[in-house]
Amino acid sequence: MLKREFTSPQIRLVNFASGSHANALLLQVSGVTILVDCGQTPRKFAGTLQSLGLSPEAIDVVFVTHEHGDHVRALPVLQRAGATIVTSRGTAHALGLSDRDYVQATRWKERNIAGIDFLPLPVSHDSSEPLGVLIRASGVCVCVMTDLGRVEPELLAPMAEADVIVIEANHDVDLLRNGPYPAHLKRRVLSGRGHLSNTDSGVALRRVIAHSGSRPDIWLAHLSETNNRPSTAVTTVQQHVPGVRVSALDRHLPVDLLANRTGTSSTLSARQSRLWPDDELILRPRQ
Repeated sequence: MLKREFTSPQIRLVNFASGSHANALLLQVSGVTILVDCGQTPRKFAGTLQSLGLSPEAIDVVFVTHEHGDHVRALPVLQRAGATIVTSRGTAHALGLSDRDYVQATRWKERNIAGIDFLPLPVSHDSSEPLGVLIRASGVCVCVMTDLGRVEPELLAPMAEADVIVIEANHDVDLLRNGPYPAHLKRRVLSGRGHLSNTDSGVALRRVIAHSGSRPDIWLAHLSETNNRPSTAVTTVQQHVPGVRVSALDRHLPVDLLANRTGTSSTLSARQSRLWPDDELILRPRQ
């Protein structure tokens, strides 16, 4: 059960895809449309947006967690559409972005963009300067951490704030160790800069809930098609957090994460958004 009730049309949270092929999560709240990552191919991305009644021009902010292709393939589309790109300096440099192309996200430094508070979270992954993010808006808090090899203790407090936690549960350790991956790739995935296992995800969530007493909705992300199964991931994590809603994100299909909470969809109407005048120094104007 969430700490707060989400009621339409306050919030819409849609997973576009989650896995090694593509990752993207859409959040609409307080009249702002946000993407966390945009890893679908441009063609697939356009189709997903269209199915939701949106266009690239409807996206206000894109928070890019890191530069790997499964998180950024549609970024040029969104740049041309005039979306504000928010990412770390290391990720921006890895993507070849100039200083005028993005808004810098600094670890642990909260920043308000278009009336939404973004708290960038440092995560351990084999990329230039990867981030998770805690997004706060209108009394709603969403935490997204999709690629990380371990959960540092400092991340537990922001996770405990969240009404919805999207966290990686990439692999079952036995399936990975006994599976077809070459030894070097198994070592990478299992390392502290690789990907989070089902068990490690469950242990971290247990610590969060034990100390906070919260009951967030938990969505497991970035499940390996080779080394995991949705039912395995959910069962493993659920053993650590009994009584808490745990679900696995679909690898390929868009899913409205909040549609079935109260039996009705929490869908916002599609619109071409307007940005607050106070944000002119942060938000690049659409061309």
